[in-house]
Amino acid sequence: MLDGHTVLLTGASGTLGRSLFKNFVSRNCRVVCLTRNSEEFMNLVMRDSCHNDLVLVIESDFTEDDWSSDVKSQLLSQSLAPSILINNAAINTPFGTSKDIPIKEWRDNFEINFFSAILLTQIFLELRNPETQSWIFNVSGGGVTHKPMPYFSPYACSKSALIRFTECLAIELQDQDVSVNAITPGFLASNIHQPSVSDTTKLPKEIREKIVRDFNAGGQDPNKTFSLIQRIVEVGSMKFSGNLLSPIWDTIDDIQLSQETVNRDIYKLRRINGDE
Repeated sequence: MLDGHTVLLTGASGTLGRSLFKNFVSRNCRVVCLTRNSEEFMNLVMRDSCHNDLVLVIESDFTEDDWSSDVKSQLLSQSLAPSILINNAAINTPFGTSKDIPIKEWRDNFEINFFSAILLTQIFLELRNPETQSWIFNVSGGGVTHKPMPYFSPYACSKSALIRFTECLAIELQDQDVSVNAITPGFLASNIHQPSVSDTTKLPKEIREKIVRDFNAGGQDPNKTFSLIQRIVEVGSMKFSGNLLSPIWDTIDDIQLSQETVNRDIYKLRRINGDE
C-alpha cells in the first residue's frame, strides 16, 4: 500500500507532476513538491486540495547555485526521510540545430534534466531510512530510446544520460533495498511544448506540425504513469530495478515485477546484434 509513504517529487507544476501529486496525496502520502514557481503551484494544485497538511512545497530553481543545500536543510528541519523519489523536472528547450545552440543553453538543460536528478538522488540516499524499502523513479523521454530527436538534441542527450544513470545506479544499489527505474510517460499535452509550438523559425515544418497535432490530440493519460509507479511499489520487489518502462507500450504483470531484471537486457538501452 502507498499509505504512509513520503514522496519527494520534482517538476510538480507540470502536467505529469500535478497528476502524480493528486494521486499520491489522495492515498494519504506525504508529498514534498519541488517546483520553480511555488506560487504557480499553489494556484494550480493546492487551491483545490483538501490535503494541505500532507504537503511541503519547496521552491527550487535547478539552474541556481546551492538549491540542493536548501532542499536538504528543509527536509532535515521537518525530519523527513522520503521513501519514494520521482525525478520529473524537465525542459525541452533549447531547440534548433545543434551547431547553433549556445553551450550555456546546453548546460542549463542538463542542469535541470540530468544533474538535478543526480543531486536529489544523493540527498535521497543520504536521508532515507536504511531499514525500509525505497524507490527511485527517473522520468525519461521514450522517444530518445529508439530514435534520434533532431532539433531537440539537448533534451534527447540529457534524457538518454538519465536512463543510463538509472541502470548504473540500480547495479550499485542492488543489495541495499533500493529499486531504481526509469519511466517514459509518452507524449503529454504539457506547457513544456509551448515554446516549440509557438516558434516558426527553428524547427522544420513537419516536426513542428507533428508536435501541434499530438498536443491538440490531448496526449497520453498521465494517470497511467502513476498507476505503473503504484504497482511497482505495491509489489515491493527490490529485484525489479534498472529498467526503462512505459505505461503506454509495456504490458507487464505482477510476477514480472517481482523478478530479477537488473542483470538482464530486457527494458535496457542495448545495441541489438542482428546476427543473433
